[in-house]
Amino acid sequence: MFDFNSWEFLALGVAAILIFGPERLPGMIRKAGEYYAQLQSVAHTFRQELESEVGEVTGPLKEAAADISSAGRDIADTGREVSELAIEAGQPDEAVEAVVEEQPTADPSPTPADVTATDDKETGTAG
Repeated sequence: MFDFNSWEFLALGVAAILIFGPERLPGMIRKAGEYYAQLQSVAHTFRQELESEVGEVTGPLKEAAADISSAGRDIADTGREVSELAIEAGQPDEAVEAVVEEQPTADPSPTPADVTATDDKETGTAG
């Protein structure tokens, strides 16, 4: 945090003795230590509370990711089983194509032209 060499540390100590005096310096150092300990305690508590809050949010996300990963493995296993059965039946290409055709496909996201065309149909205007 601070990069003090021995000469700078010695000069700082001499300056502190000259400014505060040898009678008050030990008490001031003790008080600074207490403040530093309190600051560390507050930082530790803050860190624990922050990690707890983040854990509450990321916990369900990690569970969902594990579920998705498990579902992906199940799908891959099913695909391998279908391929193996198709190979055993002697019709690997047709069986795989049939499985692929049965899979639902996601609708592609609408393009700006699609949105404009839909808006024109709803309002009755030509774009």
